[in-house]
Amino acid sequence: LVMNIFRDDLLKQKVYEAATLDVDTEVSDEEAKQITIQHLLVKTQKTDETGLTVDFTDEEKAEARKKAEELLKQAKETDDFYKLAEANTDDGGVEYTFGKGEMVKEFEEAAFAMKPGEVSDIVETAYGFHILYCVSDFDEDATQERKEEIIAQRQSEAFQTLYDKWYSEVKIKVNDELWDSLTFISEEAKTETEGNK
Repeated sequence: LVMNIFRDDLLKQKVYEAATLDVDTEVSDEEAKQITIQHLLVKTQKTDETGLTVDFTDEEKAEARKKAEELLKQAKETDDFYKLAEANTDDGGVEYTFGKGEMVKEFEEAAFAMKPGEVSDIVETAYGFHILYCVSDFDEDATQERKEEIIAQRQSEAFQTLYDKWYSEVKIKVNDELWDSLTFISEEAKTETEGNK
């Protein structure tokens, strides 16, 4: 039984490798590029009494902007942006490594335009006011990992396309008479039955 499992697994792997042999494994740095940003968020949303997220009133939003502007002054002067952000952010985290298409548009555009050591101006999104600090405009290790993920995704999609074609050509016939003759008993019912004997 164990030998059969290993044999089937080996065959499966060989079929997968053969089916994905022609997949393009060239991924450019630009396509996979990952950057690392620290950021501070001053929210312009809150949770109401029913648990729904609602936007601040104009007055609350003006107060939030005022707070963000004060924090921006501190951010441009500090030698430790992370510490400042950690003490003042409304977000759950401070540092993020990500690529294109992973963040909201305004945040992403500002982040990808930055150079290491730069502090952004205030960036407004639906979540609030962000202040960004660029740690790295090209994280080599994270970019390499992303390249591998992209290749694996391409292989998976190629194999799934082939599998779907194979599956559509397979004729499966169910023996309804045999299927209907089966009786399924849960472990609980089985225990009760045995207990009554």
